[in-house]
Amino acid sequence: MSNNPASASVTIVSNPRCVQCKATYRDLARHSIPHAIDEDVFSPDHALALSLGHSQAPVVLVRDSATGILVDHWSGFQPDRIASLKPTLQSTATEAA
Repeated sequence: MSNNPASASVTIVSNPRCVQCKATYRDLARHSIPHAIDEDVFSPDHALALSLGHSQAPVVLVRDSATGILVDHWSGFQPDRIASLKPTLQSTATEAA
């Protein structure tokens, strides 16, 4: 999928004792990428992650902020995918300034 929008929102579908989830949070913070964490197993994002075929946490959901359309998703700790979000989010911050 990997079609980064002009502005993105990132949600991490997670669970409390997940080591890869914590590594994902730390890497997002290291890159100053804002994100939400969803640990509610009854949430729409959890249902979406399952419907996309993900069975391992974390599941990273990237949506176009303007439309809410899902533009990318993956599971597991993937630092290269996280780093690829940074240029998109930085250009958005620069345009807003």
